[in-house]
Amino acid sequence: MHNNTTKVYRLDIQGLRAVAVLLVFFSHVGGTLFPGGFIGVDVFFVISGYVITQLILVEKYKTDHFNFIRFYAKRLKRLMPALMLMIIVTLIALYWLLPIPVFESQIDGSLSATAWVSNIYFLFQNNDYFSNLDGSGNFFLHTWSLGIEEQFYLVWPLLLVFLLSIKKPKNTFFLGLLTITALSLILHYFLSKNSDLYSFYLMPTRFWQFSLGGIAAYLQLNHNHRQIVNHKINSFIYGIGFVLILFAAVYLNSNFRYPYVYVLIPSIGAFFVLISFKTKGNWLQRLLSTRPMVWLGNLSYSLYLWHWPIILILNQYDVGNKWMQLILAFFSTLFISTLSYYLVENPIRKLKPNKSYVEQISAMVSIIIIACCGLFFMRTTVDTIEMNTDDSIYSTASQLPSIYQYGCDTWFQSSELLPCQFGKKDSKKIVVLFGDSVLAQWYPVVAQKYIQKGWKLLVITKSACPIVDEPFYYERIKSNYEVCEIWRNKAIKYITELKPDILIMGSATLYPFDENQWKSGTRRIINKFNNPDMTIKLIAGSPELGFSGPQCLIQQEKTNKICESELTPPKSWHWLTSLAKEFPQVKFVELSHYICPNQLCQARIGEHIIFRDDKHLTNSFVLSLYDEIKDQF
Repeated sequence: MHNNTTKVYRLDIQGLRAVAVLLVFFSHVGGTLFPGGFIGVDVFFVISGYVITQLILVEKYKTDHFNFIRFYAKRLKRLMPALMLMIIVTLIALYWLLPIPVFESQIDGSLSATAWVSNIYFLFQNNDYFSNLDGSGNFFLHTWSLGIEEQFYLVWPLLLVFLLSIKKPKNTFFLGLLTITALSLILHYFLSKNSDLYSFYLMPTRFWQFSLGGIAAYLQLNHNHRQIVNHKINSFIYGIGFVLILFAAVYLNSNFRYPYVYVLIPSIGAFFVLISFKTKGNWLQRLLSTRPMVWLGNLSYSLYLWHWPIILILNQYDVGNKWMQLILAFFSTLFISTLSYYLVENPIRKLKPNKSYVEQISAMVSIIIIACCGLFFMRTTVDTIEMNTDDSIYSTASQLPSIYQYGCDTWFQSSELLPCQFGKKDSKKIVVLFGDSVLAQWYPVVAQKYIQKGWKLLVITKSACPIVDEPFYYERIKSNYEVCEIWRNKAIKYITELKPDILIMGSATLYPFDENQWKSGTRRIINKFNNPDMTIKLIAGSPELGFSGPQCLIQQEKTNKICESELTPPKSWHWLTSLAKEFPQVKFVELSHYICPNQLCQARIGEHIIFRDDKHLTNSFVLSLYDEIKDQF
């Protein structure tokens, strides 16, 4: 192998970093131009693999050894100060801007970011990245990618030095890179089929992207590679790579299962750009190498750090239309990132103290420990603060119907039918609650009404699963909700054999069905029961507030938000009313006038908090309606 021992500094990589961070920004701010801009993170992963691999190989080729301590010290010195600055400044801002319960909910995310494990933290919090692209959620969610990068930095030098130590057979190093890439990609694919969260957040499932960049760096340092293709072919590959990146940013959106196989598009695009570099490049390479693009690329780390908390903070306030918000978010991010880069990130990165690298890394670890202790202290301090009325909002909203603690609802994880039974077990009088989570919210009323009468109550529910015999695409799992169909058919068979006296069934209003689907899908289910003696209460989906009621209420004091919206009756109410008239044993029950009196839906009415999110009602409010609505059930 003929290798080049000179590190190739490429201005166009800085330009590519600029493109990647701008794509991420426009995706997060909610623009329609680049809905798939989140793929900028994938581009960063491939670039990181390229840069770090080149750094390791050049040092190993020149000196025949690699200084691990110096490498890790440089990584910490490069990344930690700016990260800590962002975390501390963001926490200070949030302390003053947000109510204490909301502020407190952000601290665990900041701690995990400090320890470079936020990807693992958000994974086990079941925090779906794509459900937060509307500008809600944790202010430190974006640090998941930094966690993956730092975990990669920890492992990659060890792997490369090990591969380089194997002298025979020939090309062991390159074959090792290919093997690592293939194994990680296979792991990614199989995990994606069962859990998008695991394939999204775990470093081993992302390792192939870094390794892809490593392959590009290895080939770049190999003299023979530069003689393989001519300039025109190189330019063509470079252009194709850039087009693949832009195509993914424009074509993909949060409705796609991601990463899954779609992640190959931007990753291969970045690989093509990296592998086809020439000293005298094409016009696209020269464009990415211009001063403005290189300047933005230099700022890319700071831009990435600051853009997300700034967007979320601005979302707390009404700052005009979408374009006004975008402009304000962009220039605020650019301004703060510039200060962060020139005052903190760049000076510390260039700092060369007369200490040994062992002492440097010890100092950096000490800083991390001190920072973590400080954050833990802050959290402990917050825990001792006496909660105000915001605490009652938080606690009320977090109370779910008790059925969830019994495992009645396995959501999308399983199609197993797990009815929960309450009341008198040997009673001949049976009532069944059959529906999704919006129907399940009425459990307290149904339980109180029928259990005290000596009835047996069976709860058969599955969240996000409509009682409409129609397939549908479920955005959370980015595919058709087949688990729902299987479960629903099992439930219908079970209920038919059970022959209850009363069946209470219903669904939320948000499902993407047209009139024919709502009516025919519901009609098919009613016909399957084939029991004219069974009374069926078809409960309308409750009105949707359009925003999180509790979140609005706890922000109301500081932001003067109006936590109400006009009632817009969904068309499904009218369609199901018409359908119910076809069956003498079916009665359609619509309760919106209790939930939204005078056609106005409010987050709170008097002492009652109405919604626990944007569509589900709180337990306490449902029970407060008992005397008024019990006969409806």
